[in-house]
Amino acid sequence: MPGLREKLISEQNMEEENEQRELVLQQLDDYVPLSIATFGKKLSSEDQVTVFIHCRVKTNTVVAFTKWLDGIIEAAKSFNTSAWRGKMVLGPTAAYGDPGHSEFIIMFRYSEYSVMRSWLLSPERARCKCRLRIEEHAVTNTS
Repeated sequence: MPGLREKLISEQNMEEENEQRELVLQQLDDYVPLSIATFGKKLSSEDQVTVFIHCRVKTNTVVAFTKWLDGIIEAAKSFNTSAWRGKMVLGPTAAYGDPGHSEFIIMFRYSEYSVMRSWLLSPERARCKCRLRIEEHAVTNTS
């Protein structure tokens, strides 16, 4: 019965997305405090936030990775266009001490931490991450 198989696959994908969201929540709680004291001003979830991502990819897959990267950045922008504050991509550059790989530094900014957190937990982001075949690109240090 094709409908049952598709339903089971859909349920499995939803479970994987929920597990991914839980992992992101744990990482956020460990590494990104909701409020940080700096220069006498207390930051909150309503302050602007910049995300930095470091990726190392196989040099022979840079074109495919760049296409995927363009897609996930567009999805991040479309997620909340009024909160989007821009992006910057540095690379590809040769990976230090690893001639078979190239490195990228990706930065993007939202107007509020709460929007960034929502993006990190969103099904759209989970779908974008699923499109990247990690074993093919050997991506490391993504978040």
